[in-house]
Amino acid sequence: MFTTLIAVFILKEKMEWFGWVGLGVGFIGITLITMGSSSGETFVLSQGIIIVIISAIAASVFFVYQKPLFQRYGLIELTAYFTWAGTIPMFIFLPGLTANIQSATLEANLSAIYVGIFPAAICYAAWAIASSRGDVSKLAPMLYLEPVFAVLIAWLWLSELPSLLSILGGIIAISSIAVTNIIGHRVRRRERNLQDQLSE
Repeated sequence: MFTTLIAVFILKEKMEWFGWVGLGVGFIGITLITMGSSSGETFVLSQGIIIVIISAIAASVFFVYQKPLFQRYGLIELTAYFTWAGTIPMFIFLPGLTANIQSATLEANLSAIYVGIFPAAICYAAWAIASSRGDVSKLAPMLYLEPVFAVLIAWLWLSELPSLLSILGGIIAISSIAVTNIIGHRVRRRERNLQDQLSE
């Protein structure tokens, strides 16, 4: 949601009415997933949730403001710059790194390598390719699939059973993407047909 709003107001991208509807429905789904994942019986705005919201806003700013840079830099080049920009501040933890790696379990080290390769390098490169070829505001609703897959992976990998509320939220989030694409396709096809009729 933050990515779409920033793209509309900063990049001046056009957002059709069905896009706004899908955005709202998807946000309801994500809210239900968050509430269903809460450890207590009632939803509490904990410190962890606030940190996640801040990180979501920061990621949205990153997603939007990288698009104008594609005019000066290549996709892989830009992804590498951003990766190193995020890595260099972590050098503050360099003292003792060797000892920590040696004392950590093999599973922990493999997990760290996995996080660096897949969720970081490959995912950011894939997003850079997608956003360079289309409007960020139209691509952003696809990010609603992320928490859906997170719940599914937690279920399969960590044996964390999702609540009924989380399942309902996932269904709504996926439905918002499907509805947006179906309605959008029909609206654009109708507009093309109308233009063809006027040109004849």
